[in-house]
Amino acid sequence: MTWGRARCALHRLSGRCHRTASPLPATAARLAVALRKAIGGSFGPFYAKALLRAARAVGGHGTLSAREWATAFDEAVTAICELGDRTMVDALRPGSDAFIFAAEAGQSLEQSWAEAIKAAEVGHEATKAMCAGAGCAAYLGDRAVGIPDGGAAAAVVWMKALKAL
Repeated sequence: MTWGRARCALHRLSGRCHRTASPLPATAARLAVALRKAIGGSFGPFYAKALLRAARAVGGHGTLSAREWATAFDEAVTAICELGDRTMVDALRPGSDAFIFAAEAGQSLEQSWAEAIKAAEVGHEATKAMCAGAGCAAYLGDRAVGIPDGGAAAAVVWMKALKAL
């Protein structure tokens, strides 16, 4: 339900973004507001903060290299919370690290993002063994052990969706 509302909000916004050639920071700000309003719980503010931090990292650059995209993604992940709390960060942090490593090794944007997705999937799977320290699962305590974190799963889903664009 939450991600359906987010998809609809981004779809409505996409028509306006394509009609005007806005710089990345302005576009990210519009996306951040749309997601914050559409997504309930902590996800909305987390993703809004992440988008704004990523936009600030790249500034007014035009076309970005794989390394610049990797830096922006890393800034976004850093803005959210800590690794090991059994949250979306447990997928995003290894994804970001792999993205930077691949980009610095000279891989293309597509190859670097594919590496990020692989690492995020491993991080997502690792959440099965974690006791939640933050996020929605923190209320479940040990009962969440054995089940992968929903936020980490959602992060992998949208990362794969971006690859398809």
